[in-house]
Amino acid sequence: MPSVTISNERTDIWQQDDSLLSVPMETSFLINRAYLFNDKTCQGVLRYKSSRDIHENGKNTSDSSASSSLVQEQPSNYPAYTITSGPTVVDTIPDDSGTFAGYEVSYTGTVTFTNSGDSEITGYRFSRQLGEQGATLDILLMCTPGNLPDLQTWHNLLSGTRVAGFDAGAM
Repeated sequence: MPSVTISNERTDIWQQDDSLLSVPMETSFLINRAYLFNDKTCQGVLRYKSSRDIHENGKNTSDSSASSSLVQEQPSNYPAYTITSGPTVVDTIPDDSGTFAGYEVSYTGTVTFTNSGDSEITGYRFSRQLGEQGATLDILLMCTPGNLPDLQTWHNLLSGTRVAGFDAGAM
């Protein structure tokens, strides 16, 4: 499994704030981070996971198909998750050889926060499976209703999320 580092280059929009997570974590196979918009209207969660299971599943399913399924999958802490647009391919996240593609959706839903219960939200989500590397990257943006930024701001966040340690290649 590759040694991966992920950095945020868009501190003008959001800052890392792992106090938002019940279990922040960074190991060689799992990165779990939280981000808070500077104006506090939105928060995000970035999850990178690397495992032999993902690698084995990648032998039977294309990265494109697996990534499309992942971005549409209802997260475990969401009692309600409705896709309002997408999935759409977007190619914006920098890696070791350029940028890599994944799928994005916009959504509405209800999320259960451990410290405050259920909250209505609207947001964007990006997902990509890298079968050859045995990894997934999932980024969720959650905003209070009426505060979802425009799609260009979302793409700016994605393009400011630098992933070093692998070359994703074509989806």
